[in-house]
Amino acid sequence: MLSFASRAVWMGASLSALLSVTAIAKTQNTYLGQPIEAIDIHMHPGRYEDLGPVGRDYLRDSLPNFLPAFLKDLSLSAASSFLLNPYGAWIGIKSDCEKAGVTMCGLFSVYAPDTWGVTANETVIGYLNDRRNIKADGKPLFFGLASVRMKPWASIEQEQLKNLRTALDHPLMKGIKLAFIHNSIPLDDAQYDSIYTVAEERQVPVYHHVGSSPLRKLTDFETAEEQEEYLKSYDPSR
Repeated sequence: MLSFASRAVWMGASLSALLSVTAIAKTQNTYLGQPIEAIDIHMHPGRYEDLGPVGRDYLRDSLPNFLPAFLKDLSLSAASSFLLNPYGAWIGIKSDCEKAGVTMCGLFSVYAPDTWGVTANETVIGYLNDRRNIKADGKPLFFGLASVRMKPWASIEQEQLKNLRTALDHPLMKGIKLAFIHNSIPLDDAQYDSIYTVAEERQVPVYHHVGSSPLRKLTDFETAEEQEEYLKSYDPSR
């Protein structure tokens, strides 16, 4: 039987691993003596089980090598139920935002089944509709950004645009989040222009993930051609 100390070590390591990919704002309610509103626009809710294989391997590798995979998975799953849950006890996203003095916080939908996994628009809307989203002043803490499944786009485009419009009908869904890098798609791929048409139609912003990802480094790609294709998925200057 595992000792309490061993379980504590595994849990502590899991918390550290997940904290490395969970943004926590610093407390700062004033600037030059004047009160300000702080908004954190980049939070990923979800569960460890919803991560793609690349994402799960990345987190497993952050834990001690002597731990078997099933124990890594168990501890990471338990940790994520607190850290990545908007309403997780003590150290959930809402708790951290409140401690930091954040006025509003954005929850992202994501469709990247190979990497960071899937957090569906419907899941985010469920968090937004939760009564715990309403603060003491009667205003919501969380707002959401919707997204789309990007592959295979040619056969799912109309369905995904319909789902996107449905998600944006929710009053707390304030924009669209796209992460071409996590789906290995060039930023300038014209077949996705219809997403921007929906954004213009609904008068909402589109938020892009730019810059590289810890999941896949440029050096992971062997040929110059592969590296160039990867760069195009996150570098607007390519």
